[in-house]
Amino acid sequence: MNRGVLYRYSPDSESEDTQLVVPIQEREHILKDHHDAPTAGHYGAEGTFHRILKTSYPYFKKFSQFLAEGKDVAEQRQDKRKHYADKRRREATLFHPGDKVYVTSHPMSSAEKGKTSKFLLRRDGPYVIMSRRSPTTYEISSLENPTTPLRVYHTSA
Repeated sequence: MNRGVLYRYSPDSESEDTQLVVPIQEREHILKDHHDAPTAGHYGAEGTFHRILKTSYPYFKKFSQFLAEGKDVAEQRQDKRKHYADKRRREATLFHPGDKVYVTSHPMSSAEKGKTSKFLLRRDGPYVIMSRRSPTTYEISSLENPTTPLRVYHTSA
């Protein structure tokens, strides 16, 4: 950003020059006004760029301010949502290797098979905790074969 105008550097480009960022919906309009117009003349790429910059600079400055304000508002709202979500948050239950647990299943109704999720089991198990991968992720195994891991599960508080 240079004086309120957004530029970008392209690592794929052979030149070291920065590129002016112009919104897609404005590109055709700007080029028609400053390049294709009968009064535009042909000043070359540099001259056309300076003509565009002279007339479009206020727009780009206002646009960049608008983006900055939008970013600030989004961050404030995100902080507010986090604050309210954290009020109801509870600490996850800590499990240790060797603990027996049930795993929540998410049964789906299936008319063809004659099954209704209302009557299906909501939990599966028991299983044995093999190891703790993170504060909320555990590796489990079956009771019959406690040395072979079945899968990794995430606990939700």
